[in-house]
Amino acid sequence: MDQFHDVSTAFLELGSSYQEAIEDITMRMGAGMAKFICKEVETIDDYDEYCHYVAGLVGLGLSKLFHASGSEDLLSDSLSNSMGLFLQKTNIIRDYLEDINEIPKSRMFWPRQIWSKYVNKLEELKYEENSVKAVQCLNDMVTNALFHVEDCLTYMSSLRDPAIFRFCAIPQAVQCLLSSGARFERYKLRLRFRKERFDSDPLPEGIASLTACSYSHRYARKQELSFSHALYLKPDKDRMFHLPYRFHCP
Repeated sequence: MDQFHDVSTAFLELGSSYQEAIEDITMRMGAGMAKFICKEVETIDDYDEYCHYVAGLVGLGLSKLFHASGSEDLLSDSLSNSMGLFLQKTNIIRDYLEDINEIPKSRMFWPRQIWSKYVNKLEELKYEENSVKAVQCLNDMVTNALFHVEDCLTYMSSLRDPAIFRFCAIPQAVQCLLSSGARFERYKLRLRFRKERFDSDPLPEGIASLTACSYSHRYARKQELSFSHALYLKPDKDRMFHLPYRFHCP
C-alpha cells in the first residue's frame, strides 16, 4: 500500500475506456472475494465461483482491455472466464503444500466435493501413507481443470495481435498441469513455472494458434500414455482419456 500512489497515478493516465474496464472488474472482484472470507469451498460450484472472482473476472477485464486497444474483437464472457479459471485452477493445484501449511491457518481452495471422496481432512493428502488416495484426488483435480482447455484454445484462436496471443498462450501451463498427474511427489514440491523446465520444447516467437493447439494436443497425448500406466488412477481415467481428442482448433 505504500506504493499505491504510483498505481493511482498510472491509472489516471489511462484512457477512459481502460479506466472503466478496470474499475468495473476491480469492484466485482472485491465484492466476490469478500464472500469467501468466511465461506469455505465446499462444492465444485463453489470452486468455480471462487475461481471466477479471483481469475475469471481478470479474463473478462483483459478481454475488455484488448478490445479497448483496438487490437481485438470483444470475445465472449464465457471464453474469457474459462481462460481465468484454467490458470487459477492450475495455480491452486500447484500450490497445495504451500496453502495447506500456511500459518496461522491453512488456506483450503480444493473443493470438499472432490477431496472428501479420498480423505477425511484435506491435509491428509500430504502424508506418504495416503499416497494412493492422494494421487487419485490429484488426478481428479487435474481432470476438472483440463476441461477448460478447449475454451482456452477457442479463445486464443480468435486473437489477431501476435503480442496479445503470446501473452495469453497457455501450452506451458498445460504441460505443467499435465505433469502434475499420477505423481505423489507433487504433494511434496511446489510446482513452479520455470523457464528452464520448457527449454527443450519452448513456445516459439510469433507462434500461430495452430501451433498452440498442437502443443496442447501433444501434451495431452503424452499424459494419456502416462496415465494408462498409473495402476491406481481409477476416478477419472475414462474422462481423461477423451481429453486429447477435445484439443482441436475451431
